[in-house]
Amino acid sequence: QTKLFPGEALFVEYRIIDIYGNAVNVTYYPSNVSINLVNTDLLLNTLLTIDKHGACQTCAAGIDLSGVTIADANQTFTIDVQVVDDVLVPDDLQVLITQCASGWGVDGDTQ
Repeated sequence: QTKLFPGEALFVEYRIIDIYGNAVNVTYYPSNVSINLVNTDLLLNTLLTIDKHGACQTCAAGIDLSGVTIADANQTFTIDVQVVDDVLVPDDLQVLITQCASGWGVDGDTQ
């Protein structure tokens, strides 16, 4: 489970694991991998591309969750992970929205 506060970017880490639980080096995977992250409550529908060398520009830069508000604090959201591949089986992401640390974020009068 990943913890985020409103306004914080979601950074995505990824690994490919075989059916025996062994990590597969993504640099040896034969093609690009396209991953779609979806959650309607968070206004999230993002396509990630991991190239055949294992690089993912968007994963490293972070994903803006523009649908997260202060009202979402202390709630857990499930992000549906869809892989455009007939071999890979994804796991969904769990994101817990936390309150901003003291001195950060907006005050209660701001929406």
